Amino acid sequence: MSTDAVLLPCPHCAARNRLPAARLADRPQCGRCHRPLFTGQPLPLTTDSFDRHAEADLPVL
Repeated sequence: MSTDAVLLPCPHCAARNRLPAARLADRPQCGRCHRPLFTGQPLPLTTDSFDRHAEADLPVL
């Protein structure tokens, strides 16, 4: 796998998805649940889901 891959947790099922950085604008879908990885909405987070998002390569605001 290329070093330009990013780790993205799914906002729906919390599965970790590894995606090439060049494909971030291609409307990526989760490999487990096949729903969009970017919803355009704020996410309600639990302690467990926050940890998954904090470990990802994208910033948490």
